[in-house]
Amino acid sequence: MGYDVVAYFDNQAVEGNKAKYSYKYEGVLFAFSTIENLNKFKAESEKYLPQYGGHCSYAMATKGSKVSPDPEVFEIRDGKLHLFHRKKGLENWLEEGPEKLRDQADKNWSKLTKKE
Repeated sequence: MGYDVVAYFDNQAVEGNKAKYSYKYEGVLFAFSTIENLNKFKAESEKYLPQYGGHCSYAMATKGSKVSPDPEVFEIRDGKLHLFHRKKGLENWLEEGPEKLRDQADKNWSKLTKKE
């Protein structure tokens, strides 16, 4: 969606500059706000990838479906980037128990990606 995935790890939702700092990884074009963030991503791409293909973590856990996130609603948990469709999704995620929900989201994501 054009946001700098590395910046999230500095607790910032920042749009990347596609014209200056972009990089294609596994068929997906990522944009970064700085050359430093681009280089960090190139060095450790897997570390910065959003969970569930960048879809809403809460929807993946509860519905097993791909729901587009609001790029400004996110959480870093256990070194992983989780995005959410809206603020209420993040609130529900935190209230209902991220560990339990993450396990369910992992199972649902695995089912979805096997079908593709």
